[in-house]
Amino acid sequence: MAIARDWALGLRDCYGLDDIASDRDLDDTLDDLQIEVVRLTSLPAGLRDLYAEPLLVLPRGQAQPLDRWAKAHVVGHRILHRGDQLRLARDFVELQECQANHFAWWFLLGDLPHRLRGDRWAIARHVAWLGNVPADCVYRWWGCPVDRPIARAVELRSEWLEPAW
Repeated sequence: MAIARDWALGLRDCYGLDDIASDRDLDDTLDDLQIEVVRLTSLPAGLRDLYAEPLLVLPRGQAQPLDRWAKAHVVGHRILHRGDQLRLARDFVELQECQANHFAWWFLLGDLPHRLRGDRWAIARHVAWLGNVPADCVYRWWGCPVDRPIARAVELRSEWLEPAW
C-alpha cells in the first residue's frame, strides 16, 4: 500500500496541505481531475456511491463524512487505476479498493494519526471526529479491530463521532 500512501502524500504536497484536507481541498482536487459530482435521490441498496469516470454519483442527504470519504476514495481510483473494474478478477478489484481506501486515508488525514500517542481506539475515534470522516474507515485502515465489540457498529453507522472528552 506504499504506492497509495506515496501518491496521496505527493498530492497533499502539490496542494500545500499541512493539516486535514478540507471540503474545499477535496472539491478543488475533483475539479482539477475533472470528476463531476452528481446527486441522486437514491442509489441501489448497499451502495454509498458510484463512480463511472468522470462522474461520482452520491445520494442526496448522505452524511458529510461518507461524502468526504467517497470523494477521496475516487480521487485514489482516478490517480492509481485505469480502466473498468467490471472486467477485472475479484482479487484484483479487492486490491484496487484497498489501495483507494489507503489513498483516501492518507490524502484526507496525512500523517496526523501517526503523530498521536495513546490508546489507538480513542485516537481513531478522535481522528474520525477531527477529519470528519467515517469512523469505521479510520478503525479499519488504521488497524483498529472493527469488530471490537461489534455492538459499537450501531453507534458507528459510518457517522462521525464526537470525542468523549
